[in-house]
Amino acid sequence: MPVLKRAQRKKEFFILLGLLALLILLAIPKFTNSPKITKARHAKLMLQQIFLQEQAYWEQNGTYVGVHGGRLVNRLSPGESDPGLFIRIKSCTPYTYEWRKVSDSTFTVIATGNIDGDPDPDVWILDQSGNIVHSVVD
Repeated sequence: MPVLKRAQRKKEFFILLGLLALLILLAIPKFTNSPKITKARHAKLMLQQIFLQEQAYWEQNGTYVGVHGGRLVNRLSPGESDPGLFIRIKSCTPYTYEWRKVSDSTFTVIATGNIDGDPDPDVWILDQSGNIVHSVVD
């Protein structure tokens, strides 16, 4: 009888070990992608902030920053700021934000960054309606 108990415990141990290995294998991708996900979320949050600042400027001036003498810098790189929008891009972010197609009634901001060191960039697009599209996932 003790041999059967020992064999049963051994079997239970290996089943438990297999389940633990499975849980570890499922959890590893979450932890290895965590920095990429955090950086991508930061880009989306920055685009939301840019949208709110652009809307506030438009409500006061009837145009978006960069039109008719607004002092918008066309491109903001990490560590730079824009006095017209009161925005500062953190120096630790991999994204550069570029304004395109700015007019009295429209604007487009494209955030481009390399978040994992490969040649492919991560690209987000914001428009004057507040639509944010993750157009190229790195």
